[in-house]
Amino acid sequence: MTIKKKAVLNPKRNAKKKLPTSIKQPNTVLAPSTNPSPLLLENNKPISKSNADITSEKMYDALKQYFGYDAFRPLQEDIIKDTLMNRDLLVLMPTGAGKSLCYQLPAVISDGISIVISPLISLIYDQIMHLKNMKIPCFYWNSQLGANEKREIMTDFALDKPTCKLLYTTPESITGNATLINLLDKAKSNGNLARVIIDEAHCVSTWGHEFRPSYLNLGLFRDRYPDIPMVTFTATAIPKVQMDIVKQLKLNNPATYKQSFIRPNLSYNVKSRNNSSIKEVADLLKGEYAGKSGIIYCLSRKNCEETSMELKKLGIKADFYHAQINPKLKEEVQNNWVNGKIQVIVATIAFALGINKADVRFVIHLSMPKSLEGYYQETGRAGRDGLPSKCILYYSQKDKHILEFMVNKNSNDAPVSELRKIADMYAFCQNDIDCRKQQLSQYLGEHKIYRCTDGCDNCCTFKLNKWMFKNISPVIDVIKGYFSTKQQQKKAILVEDLLDQIINTSKYTSTGKISTFNVEDMRRILYRLFAIGLLKPKAILGSDDKIYEIAKWSEKKYNNLISNKDNDDWTLHFRAQTYMNGFVEIKLTSPPQGVDPYSSPRKFTNYNKKKRLPTNKTFPKNSTNLDCILDDDDEEAYVGNKVCEL
Repeated sequence: MTIKKKAVLNPKRNAKKKLPTSIKQPNTVLAPSTNPSPLLLENNKPISKSNADITSEKMYDALKQYFGYDAFRPLQEDIIKDTLMNRDLLVLMPTGAGKSLCYQLPAVISDGISIVISPLISLIYDQIMHLKNMKIPCFYWNSQLGANEKREIMTDFALDKPTCKLLYTTPESITGNATLINLLDKAKSNGNLARVIIDEAHCVSTWGHEFRPSYLNLGLFRDRYPDIPMVTFTATAIPKVQMDIVKQLKLNNPATYKQSFIRPNLSYNVKSRNNSSIKEVADLLKGEYAGKSGIIYCLSRKNCEETSMELKKLGIKADFYHAQINPKLKEEVQNNWVNGKIQVIVATIAFALGINKADVRFVIHLSMPKSLEGYYQETGRAGRDGLPSKCILYYSQKDKHILEFMVNKNSNDAPVSELRKIADMYAFCQNDIDCRKQQLSQYLGEHKIYRCTDGCDNCCTFKLNKWMFKNISPVIDVIKGYFSTKQQQKKAILVEDLLDQIINTSKYTSTGKISTFNVEDMRRILYRLFAIGLLKPKAILGSDDKIYEIAKWSEKKYNNLISNKDNDDWTLHFRAQTYMNGFVEIKLTSPPQGVDPYSSPRKFTNYNKKKRLPTNKTFPKNSTNLDCILDDDDEEAYVGNKVCEL
């Protein structure tokens, strides 16, 4: 777990200035307000008088009284303190880490109303029901709200001190409903608008896996209410998306919190799908998971309905859920599942986003998701209580073709980024060597070497296979040369293009040993170099106002690696059966009991008395620290013909 905090606020944000009375923005009623800020300034930081007096004791009392916990989870207390200090925040926490408590508890113990913007009505209903059970005053506002319910909210907001602590709404409602905007203006003028919370903030980014155009208008909150703090949460955001969130929502020097994406209690298993897969799933639900709740995800609405019927025929209490069913039926199905009346719900990705059901013991995908971000988020709905839970993915090559067809069908000029996400997802399915958790966390920007031992199918079968360790220094030489050439040309190297560029470059090298690596090998090698710090991704803002993610080469790390002897970072394990003619000669045996050759290749090779082929390099011994300091000198680079800030 790492924490990266930056909490320096810009005093210009709080400077008194005359705000414009309107702003040109199509299809929205959200416009800048001329209401003065009710916040008091202290040391150039907007802090309400009441929040400044809130003590840790009061926080812990509320934690016990309303939420029933004696202690905070990692990062929660620091996030809550920064929220009470009225700072902008960007919080990245995996599903089940307790994000909702980070904004619900501050709302309970501080003055004013917290506005919570959430993408799904089903999620809002679930949160409202949970809060009311805890006796926390709250409301929701959406298109389905009746006249009497709206009148109740308006009456409460008109009070000098409203009883409401949290108002939940959707991005469509809050940017397109004049009545709601007037309510917020009134709350601000009375000093009752405390903060804006944006859940699932990755939806604001066009680079994200669940882009919602309505989220883009949320940036107008900063124009309309410049002194109101904005707190954003997401469970899945690659570095490029993180930067886009800050840019689109106009966050002001946000304090950033990041928690490890690795969930120790989840196990991952990827299988090829065949005609008996449904029967296999039914046997699992009647056996190991009899009487336990879970979710099955399908690619289409038709698949959901057909799978639900098949499971019922096989004796499983199941029902389906997708976007096209009646809202009342949706609520009924969801409640039946939450209350245990049905064991499994067969759904599209529209289901279970943030649903407060902690005892989900399994999440099964009967087709390949369209992105690793989506897959991570969907599997993250299992085991939110911290107990062991299983995530199983059934896939076929046909899934890849269908997803690519859908992307191309929806656009004459198919977005390259969408096709690349499908390719990355398919590569994850086919990679039966590296730890599944490492693959997921590395894709999401958490670069480190990791093996979970028994938390995924690859690690469980690792010790049963025969391995060889292949020297990857020739590939590193090619990559180093490629970066050197691009640096001389002052051209940035996009991470998303790096694999193709290295493969194309290697075709013209005189190093014949490069040819022993195929495309998937090269993908694994690049992941390895990011993990050990030779390469590092960096999000930048281009002159075209778009976010790019570039790769940077660390000469310092490279020199450190070659300055010592016998470094394991220059080798990578491969299946011995596949690479019998590899250029590194090694005795093909299974690793000795108790030895993990991935974490310590030297132990394996020494055990077999293997002598490596001589090279012209020396390597560091016991190189276990994967952190490095990269060259971050300011320089100009070009993305295509565009100058970018590095």
